[in-house]
Amino acid sequence: MKKALIIGGANGIGLAIAKEFTSRNDCEKVYIVDKVSLAEEYKEKKIENFVFDLTTPDYSFFDRFNDIDTLMITAGFGKLALFGDVEEQYIINSFNVNTVAAIRVIKHFYDKLQSADSFYCGIMVSIAGFMSSPFFAVYGATKAALKIFIESVNVELEKHGTCNRILNVSPGSIKGTSFNNGQTELSQTSALANEIITHLEKHNDLFIPQYEEIFKGVLERYHADFRKYGSHSYDYKIESGRVKNAIVTGGTKGIGKAVVRMLLEEGYNVTATYSSDKVSADNFSESTPPELLNKLTVMQADSSEESAINKFVKDIDISSGIDCIVCNAGTTLRKPLQETTSEEWKHVMNVNVNGSVYLIRDLMPHINKDARIIFIGSQMGIQPHGTSLAYGVSKSAVHALARNLVKCFEGTGTTVNAIAPGFVETEWQKNKPQEIRNNIYRKTAVKRFATVEEIADAVRFCINNAFVNGSVIEVNGGYNFK
Repeated sequence: MKKALIIGGANGIGLAIAKEFTSRNDCEKVYIVDKVSLAEEYKEKKIENFVFDLTTPDYSFFDRFNDIDTLMITAGFGKLALFGDVEEQYIINSFNVNTVAAIRVIKHFYDKLQSADSFYCGIMVSIAGFMSSPFFAVYGATKAALKIFIESVNVELEKHGTCNRILNVSPGSIKGTSFNNGQTELSQTSALANEIITHLEKHNDLFIPQYEEIFKGVLERYHADFRKYGSHSYDYKIESGRVKNAIVTGGTKGIGKAVVRMLLEEGYNVTATYSSDKVSADNFSESTPPELLNKLTVMQADSSEESAINKFVKDIDISSGIDCIVCNAGTTLRKPLQETTSEEWKHVMNVNVNGSVYLIRDLMPHINKDARIIFIGSQMGIQPHGTSLAYGVSKSAVHALARNLVKCFEGTGTTVNAIAPGFVETEWQKNKPQEIRNNIYRKTAVKRFATVEEIADAVRFCINNAFVNGSVIEVNGGYNFK
C-alpha cells in the first residue's frame, strides 16, 4: 500500500483513511479526489489533492493515477426524506454519484484488479443497502445496487484466478463525518479507518462495522419479517426525531438565507420560499454546499396572496409533520402616512402579517409536538419611526401574534417567539447613504449593523431553549432611539 487513491477523501471517513495511510512509513503518496479542495489544516507532503466532479462524462481524468496500488471510494451522499418529498433530479444525482461513479471508477482500474499483483480496493457502501430503509429509499437503492455489483464482480475475480477483491464496507451511521450534516472529527473516525485498512490488506470482500454487536441481530429481524421491520424502522425515525422538517418563508436572501443555512447545518430538511426573485433563489441553491443541498427545497410562494399560501401547503409533503416554522418573509415601505395608498398599506400587512397567519393556520394540523415557531419582527415594531409607519405597525402586529399564538399551542410543547432585529447588513441596507449609517452607528452601542448570522443565532437560541415562549427578543446591538 504505497500509493493510494481515495475518492471522496476531503472529509469524513475518506479523510480519516487518507490520514491513516500517510501515518505509515511505507506509504509514499495519497491522492485525494473530491468535489471540494482539501482544507489547509489537513494538507501535508504525502497528500496530493485534486478537484473533480464525479458526474462528469469524461473519466480520462483518472488516467494520471496509473501508479496506484490501492483504491478506496468513499464519495456519496444521502437524504433522510420520504420518497414523495424527493425531486427527480435528486434521484438522478444520487445514482450518478453513489452508484454509477463507483462502477465507472472500478471499470477504469479493472485491469489492476484482475492482475496477479496485489491491488487493494474498497467501496463505502452502507447497511442501508442490505434492508428496507424508509426515509432512505433512494439512498438505500443506490447502495443495494453497489452491493450486488461488488458481489457479482468478486465472483468474476475469483473465477479469473486473482486473489484481489473489492471490499464492501457497509457501516450504519458514522459519527465524525459530514454525512448527516455533522462535522469531520478525525478522533472519532480514525479507529474505523484503521479497521477498513486492515480488511483491505487481507483482501476481504465484506466488512460490516459492529456486526456482532448490532447488525447481526438487525439483519436477522429484517429477514424474518421485512414488512414488520420496515414499519418499525419508519416509526422509530419519526419518534426519535431523526426526521426534522422546517419551513422558512423569505428564505433565499438576507436573514432568511442565514436561517436556512443554520437549519440545514442543524440537520433539518428545509423548505425555503421566495416571492418572485427567482434569480436570487437559484443563486442560493447553487451556492449551498452539496452536502447540505440534498436537504433543501426551494419553492415559490407569494406571502401576500392567501391563495398562494394555500397552494404551497397543498404542494409540500407534510406526512411526517413540521418541526420548525420561521416566518421571515417581509416587505417595507418608506412613506409618510399621508402619501401611503390603501393598496400599499394592505400589501405590507398581507406580506408581513397575514401571510404568516394563513400559513400557520393551514399547517396547524401538521405541526408536531415540541415544534418551534419563530417570527422575524423588527426594532421598528417596538420603537416608532415616522417614515416607515406601515412597516412598524405590521411588525408590532407580528410581535403580538407571537405572544397570542402561545395560547393556541398550550400543552403541546410547541413554543412561539419573535426576534426583533435592529439594523442588519442585508440587501435592504446596502444602498443606505453613509451619513445615515453613521447616524445609526452613533445610536448603537456596538457601533455597527448586525450580521445575518447573528440573527440566525438568535433563532437557534429559540429552537434550543424549550422554556423561552411568547417572548420578543431584541437583537439590536444596544440601539437607542434618540
